[in-house]
Amino acid sequence: MEKKKKVSILFQIAILFIFGVILIGALSIVALYRFSTRYVMERMETSGYSTAEDLKGFIYDFPAHDWLLRYWYEHYDELDLDYDAIYTGSTATEKKYTRLTERQPDFLPDYADTEDVEALPPEDQKLYAEIVYSWLIDRIDYTQSAYDLDYFFCVVTEDPYDQQFVLFIAADEGETRGSGKGQIYPIGKLIGSTDEAKEAIRGAISGKPQGAHSKDKKYYDYYYSMTSIDGHEVLLVLTIDEIRVREAVTKYIFDFGLLFAVMMIALAAGCLLMIDYLFLSPLKKVQTNISLYKETKDSRTVAENLINIRSHNEIADLSSDLAEMVEELTAYMIRSEQTAVKEEHDKTELALAGRIQASMLPSVFPPYPDRKDFEIFASMTPAREVGGDFYEFFLVDDSHFCMMIADVSGKGIPAALFMMASKILLEHNVKMGKSPAQVLSDVNTAICNKNVEDMFVTVWLGIIDLSTGKMTCSNAGHEYPMMKRPGERYELIKDKHDLVLGAMKDLEYHEYELLMEPGASLFLYTDGLSETIDPDEQMFGTERILEQLNKEPDASPEETLHSMKEAVVEYIKGKEPFDDMTMMSFIYHGSID
Repeated sequence: MEKKKKVSILFQIAILFIFGVILIGALSIVALYRFSTRYVMERMETSGYSTAEDLKGFIYDFPAHDWLLRYWYEHYDELDLDYDAIYTGSTATEKKYTRLTERQPDFLPDYADTEDVEALPPEDQKLYAEIVYSWLIDRIDYTQSAYDLDYFFCVVTEDPYDQQFVLFIAADEGETRGSGKGQIYPIGKLIGSTDEAKEAIRGAISGKPQGAHSKDKKYYDYYYSMTSIDGHEVLLVLTIDEIRVREAVTKYIFDFGLLFAVMMIALAAGCLLMIDYLFLSPLKKVQTNISLYKETKDSRTVAENLINIRSHNEIADLSSDLAEMVEELTAYMIRSEQTAVKEEHDKTELALAGRIQASMLPSVFPPYPDRKDFEIFASMTPAREVGGDFYEFFLVDDSHFCMMIADVSGKGIPAALFMMASKILLEHNVKMGKSPAQVLSDVNTAICNKNVEDMFVTVWLGIIDLSTGKMTCSNAGHEYPMMKRPGERYELIKDKHDLVLGAMKDLEYHEYELLMEPGASLFLYTDGLSETIDPDEQMFGTERILEQLNKEPDASPEETLHSMKEAVVEYIKGKEPFDDMTMMSFIYHGSID
């Protein structure tokens, strides 16, 4: 039979590769042109959303935020505002703040709610509104600079959204505020809306942030709905220069296109050479030896020839496998046995590490059977053999009792080692007589000095005077505690969070006080409890924790933790936990003479 003319594989690959590069290049350019604008706009939208959420969060940090927005809107022409204090060096806001706190020593501007503000005299309400407005202007000026926005402002409008009332607007250093062209508008400036802007506002109000072009098509405004006051919609607006968008798209296309062309040319030449060297030449030798075996059936000679083929890829494995299949299978079985032994050894070591870790935590309850002035119970359930959570409690002296709960980043043995070091440092500093804030500050410094793995730990620390019930607390990025006062229900204590330990040197930590009346209870936990998820990927959450606690609010600490564990087991329905879960329950009975 006449043999067909053979064509080199290398030639066939070269033809296919050239056509593939041309086709992929053409499609990539078309696709890149279409999607680059969308990518740039989506990236800016994402950045804009983050910016809006940042500012919204800052405003909502003030419990009286609804009152503030309404007051600014209704009394804008009466306000004596200190615009851009950070740039002008003005101290007017600081003087107002001093005057307000001197006149109202019990009034806390950062934590005052609407009821607190409305209890102030009108002149002090005005002072409070002016102070927060100046703080807000400083914040949005910084936000605009940080996110590199052209304009960033907040407006109030109502249906049919023909006009937008400027509530506040960011300014760069040196810019002039006024109503003239090219100036940064003050509060109260009215801006007309295009039809496109009206539609964008309606979309934002419905929960879908949208954008609209300015009349001159030079800018693009993104609208984000923040809240509603008395039928008026409050929206955040982020403005991006259209020229910047086009420049970003053009640069993206040019950079990618140039890089793509250079890479394709280099890839075409390099791949053809490497294909021949790495694949085709060794493959021809394999084919020759297979043909030799078909003719001679000399397995020993063929096996030696296959083993001697020099290659650095799967072809070498193929030739070796054909020649040494039995040997490889035997070696595999030996390796499997060795692996099983090693896994059993590792499992034993992990179990020992878990027992060592558990032995470092208080485990005898009740820990102080002779003490009648308080009860305490705690538990730590690691997600693996060892975990990163821990708790500790001890008597500092006869009348002061310390309790702490913490969560180390990561899991396994590294987290356990970091946990033990952190626990020792915290306990040592407390026993030196330091306040909770000073303890956290000193331990943070000690951890940062030798934190080569960049790990961190969240800590809640409290020291209670058992003779008075006054508890001094400090929180380094840990979960909010939950407290029940006598005769009442458990509620969330939204204390001030400072940064976690190990993140940054030379930090100052704050502390606060809780008054534990006789019969008061405290429940502490790590995020392994609140973030436990069920088979539908829904978190347990703080609301369910409170609901469970308030089913039996007067239960003993041990009963409280036992019922909470049962509730979690029922909730996850057999799903394996992904994080350590640690809890502590404390009841104060009062000083026992």
